[in-house]
Amino acid sequence: MTPQALVLKIQWANRHRESLLRQLDTYRLRRPFLVTEGIGERNGVQCRIWRAHDPEPVPSDVALTVGDFIDNLRSSLDYLVGEMRPDGPSRGSAFPICRQSDGSGGFTALSKRKLDSVPDDANRIIEELQPYESRREDGDDWSTYRALATLETLWNVAKHRTILFGYSFVMPDSATYNRPDGDTSEPGFAVPTTRNDAEIWLPIDSAISGLQARFAIQVTLAQPPRGFAEDWPLWASAWPLEDVVNHLYSAVTRNVLPRFEPFF
Repeated sequence: MTPQALVLKIQWANRHRESLLRQLDTYRLRRPFLVTEGIGERNGVQCRIWRAHDPEPVPSDVALTVGDFIDNLRSSLDYLVGEMRPDGPSRGSAFPICRQSDGSGGFTALSKRKLDSVPDDANRIIEELQPYESRREDGDDWSTYRALATLETLWNVAKHRTILFGYSFVMPDSATYNRPDGDTSEPGFAVPTTRNDAEIWLPIDSAISGLQARFAIQVTLAQPPRGFAEDWPLWASAWPLEDVVNHLYSAVTRNVLPRFEPFF
């Protein structure tokens, strides 16, 4: 049976994850940006232009909730190691997450202290999960390696350095219009390269009516704080924030923790 302390820690991480998803939904549903409309020419064609711009900053509660989620999810792995020790957690027990095997900060050195008294078979599993640079592109396992390496980086930032702020930008969502029966042409739309605004262009045609444009707002993690650019996982600032959080949670609860059930 999984120890109660570990279960509670995972449940608390999930509670923060669900809270974060609700906060993001609330923020998006407010459509926190401006939309202006005008007429212009594109490639010699008169077009109606919608421009979404000036997105509101991501609420600060989002950043704090991300930090709470990361802390609890990462701590659950340390709880896991402590619960596998015959005499329970110690001051030095922890789940190491290393980018290399050798060296002072490598798994071989850290495991002697952090995994002291942990069953040998469990120790081997933990070693197999290490996101060494040599393993980072290793087939299907890449997903778990990436998640653990990212979890460690984000945890170090949130716990010891600064808040993990969110970043928002607008993007085209859809364009609708009414057209004559049998007309299968696509008016299309274009997107400027800036992340602070987005535009949709629809040709003005007497045969087409009911032009409407819709925009959405996306939230990602902000770029890495100073000193963490080298280790920063680029995907964490490219994926939607909810996808990052869900990926980390899934990797730990589905791909990591179940492997240790035989030890309880």
